[in-house]
Amino acid sequence: MRPIVNPETTYQAVGAIRPEDVAKKLAAIRNHEYPVLLAQLADQPRLVEMMWFLQYTSTQPGGLVKFCADMFAQLPERFGTETMRAAKRPEYTLQEKRSINGEIPYKYNPAGMIDPDNETPSDELLAAILDRAPDSEEERASQRREFERRLKSWTAKEIRCSCQEAVENILPRYLEDLCVKADKGFTELSDYDHDKGPHWFMDDPVAAVFEMMDRRAIEVSKRLAMTAVTKKVFDALDYALQERVMVRIEGDSRFGKTESVRAWADMRPGLARVVEVPSSNSLEDLLRRVAESLGLAFSYGTRGQILRERIEYVLKQSGIFLIFDEAAFLVPQNYTPTTAPARLNWVRREVADRKLPLALIHTPQTFMPAVEKFVKKTAFSMQQFTGRNYRIVELPTEMDREDLIAVARIHFPELGIEYLEVIADLAELSENYLQMVEAVAKLSRFVARREGHHRITVSDIETAASELIPRREVPEPDSTSGDRQQPGTRRTPVRAAERAIKEPLKAASRAVQPGRSDPVEAGIKATFNNRSLRGGCPEMVATDLLSVTS
Repeated sequence: MRPIVNPETTYQAVGAIRPEDVAKKLAAIRNHEYPVLLAQLADQPRLVEMMWFLQYTSTQPGGLVKFCADMFAQLPERFGTETMRAAKRPEYTLQEKRSINGEIPYKYNPAGMIDPDNETPSDELLAAILDRAPDSEEERASQRREFERRLKSWTAKEIRCSCQEAVENILPRYLEDLCVKADKGFTELSDYDHDKGPHWFMDDPVAAVFEMMDRRAIEVSKRLAMTAVTKKVFDALDYALQERVMVRIEGDSRFGKTESVRAWADMRPGLARVVEVPSSNSLEDLLRRVAESLGLAFSYGTRGQILRERIEYVLKQSGIFLIFDEAAFLVPQNYTPTTAPARLNWVRREVADRKLPLALIHTPQTFMPAVEKFVKKTAFSMQQFTGRNYRIVELPTEMDREDLIAVARIHFPELGIEYLEVIADLAELSENYLQMVEAVAKLSRFVARREGHHRITVSDIETAASELIPRREVPEPDSTSGDRQQPGTRRTPVRAAERAIKEPLKAASRAVQPGRSDPVEAGIKATFNNRSLRGGCPEMVATDLLSVTS
């Protein structure tokens, strides 16, 4: 019996799909060269998204072979012959096995079993050609007994392994053909050679891919907390995609803007790609980043004009939504009074003017100041570009406590609400907010491993936080207040200070000595030592803590 394949170590037998080949098939269909396929696209517009999803998937480690193995593992109800899918029990009856044997092509039948009672005219013709005498009744009876003996010993696991082998050998190439083979339809229920098609071992390949696409979107969404920033980013990108217009999203770098953008695009790789704009001045450098996001193969010896033509052809046929992160670098960085904004001009002509969805992501301190500085020196009219911007979305500049707790829950999924509130307090002690939550999570796991803990403890979190919280200088208060701060000390944020005042410390060894300890560190320790946490649970419960290997 064949071993079950591990998707993580699957050999990529089918290579990456070239975006140009997908674009070429779509161009031929839209040119009415294949009216049946054009009708299928009109009936199911999501088929185009599926093609680009598969193209993206083919460029990932393991490619389509791993994707098909994952599909087989995650959607077992979709795989198997018609009798296997209709069976009510995990183990098949003798009659079900007889039917399954007739549905599995001989190549994938592990025992090579032929039902002696199901001889076809072709079998009789073959016997006549070979000048073979017909089998006697005694021989047929012996064949029936042997056939039934093999059927009884044929296990459900062996039968599924037969289907799995077919999935590995047939399905990746079939999905590739859906993307690049011009005359390959999407909804045929049979193939010219039935044994070489996927329909004998699964119900509907296209529907199965759609389900995997939806599952991916759900799984990606779980890695992101739906904060106020995330909701505004998602709303802006949904608008740009639906109306096929340009939007600008402006927000500070410490509130999860980039993570939200990347998660949104990762949920729908068949529709959108993120381009990390390089900081150089060259248009060719930008085009290389666009090519990378589209999955175009190139070398650094590829001529810029050729690469540009390939990109523009793929964009025209795909309608892919390009999201430019660090969009301030689209504005020239080094220029003279006669310099033209080559990158902005290309984005305007080849993306915005083609009515493709477009998003520019940047911080308030970068994009518009760079534009104003460029216009002041060159007197270039930016109305041609800015006039195509249909919406400017300004993200929140503060983060609610509920959002910080939601982010902490993503990084510490097994911690109770009391501990998540502590981590939210720590994030408020920092100027980096979400980055601090992630940093505390990573360092806590490292500390737990270093100390030999099987699970992260509160002391591990406290150790990480004490090391990571930055020491910020605070201006001296007004001398008229009568409460001058000692030089070199730092102020504890209000919530941590309130905890220190309202909640007495549990042990003298953890008491903060006035005038001797750093107030920021005091706030951290006071946060962890309040009675609502440690006083209420003197012994740590394993289920409240996070596995070190999470």
